[in-house]
Amino acid sequence: MQVTMIRRGGSLWPGSWAVWKIAAALAMAHAALAMTFAWITPYRQPGWVGDRHLPDIGAPDEDAHVRYVRHLLEGRGLPSLADPRNLPTYEAHQPPAYYALAAGWAHLGGQRDLARREAGLWLRLLNALIGGVGVVGTAMAGWWGYRSRPAAIAAASFAALLPMNAALSGAVSNDPILIACGSWTLAFCVLGARQGWSVRLGLAAGMVAGLGIACKTSGLCLLAPLAASLIVARPPTRVWLAAVGTALLLPAPFWIRNAVLYGDPLLIRTFEVLSAGDALDPDTFRSAGSVLRWLTVVTQYTVRSFFGLFGYAAIELPWPLVAVGVLLAGWAVLGFVRRRRLCPDRDEDRPNLVLLAFLLAATVLYARWNLGHFQPQARYLFPALSAFALVLARGAERNLGQRAWVPIVALLLAMDAAALATLPGAFQRMLSPP
Repeated sequence: MQVTMIRRGGSLWPGSWAVWKIAAALAMAHAALAMTFAWITPYRQPGWVGDRHLPDIGAPDEDAHVRYVRHLLEGRGLPSLADPRNLPTYEAHQPPAYYALAAGWAHLGGQRDLARREAGLWLRLLNALIGGVGVVGTAMAGWWGYRSRPAAIAAASFAALLPMNAALSGAVSNDPILIACGSWTLAFCVLGARQGWSVRLGLAAGMVAGLGIACKTSGLCLLAPLAASLIVARPPTRVWLAAVGTALLLPAPFWIRNAVLYGDPLLIRTFEVLSAGDALDPDTFRSAGSVLRWLTVVTQYTVRSFFGLFGYAAIELPWPLVAVGVLLAGWAVLGFVRRRRLCPDRDEDRPNLVLLAFLLAATVLYARWNLGHFQPQARYLFPALSAFALVLARGAERNLGQRAWVPIVALLLAMDAAALATLPGAFQRMLSPP
């Protein structure tokens, strides 16, 4: 079945122009918020976290990402992994697509010296714009999947105003482009699940998913919504080849290179070597008590870092706001479940399955990582941020109808205000010895 397209104003897109306009406004709000975080956050400055002196106290791993961009900008090609102990950056195992894009952006802006704060702001601006693209993708996933303006607006508002997502978009990192690719992959997949797939839609979804994988290996979870949508819609074989083949074709040159040079296509062994310092104590799972402690700590850090844990896990949002966020999320999830149980709708079954497949894949990868390492940072779940946002938005719509966006926007604006009021003084204190 071919996708039915609605022609308006000379463009071929299924959807409502009102949703597009609101999504564009939210994207601009997200970019502005991200650049506010970017302006406040130190750029590659050393400082103190407790009694530990760190070479960079700004955004997570930002210095390492900048080193990769600089390596490409200087014309030295992809970093060699022949000697993992002597790498130009510990992010050298990452696929190069984002770093090549950032190097091109730096060249376009005439920023050759990436040690300068002006260069850092220019690189951060790229991610602020990419983050805005992800916000639009989240809105269209809500509209194409559910034909619901309240859900589309509420989900896009969540993605746009979530403090942690805005802070990530205000930093040099390969996370924002993966989040954006995740949102558009989901949008195309729910569209295909609801209206049917065409070869053109398959190519679009495969290109976006493949770009995500080519930017970060954990982007492999983007294959889950793609596969789920194709399975439930049962399009012709040529659509499968267009979608899955394209998604695998884009990162394939990097995998082939790694297989030839290192015998390790996904660089999993190299990654294990580089992350050995974060490995869990072997006794972590030896007893019920130790397992419970591990689960408590991982859950606590995951919840805090989902809403906002800034710098190197050193600056957090006020606990009352986080508690309200948890309660609001629980209320919305309960609404989502009740909607499915009390008002079953076959038109929603397929998009729901795609959402849940995406969430499950991201959660499984996150759990697997934390079973071996202590890295409970919710940003590793954010490739599926649009799916989280849609679950919350659909639940809020079940409970509040057209006003679904109101509690989401109110709470997140309060969180943003608290974060922006706290961060300048907190970073200033971290720049001085304790």
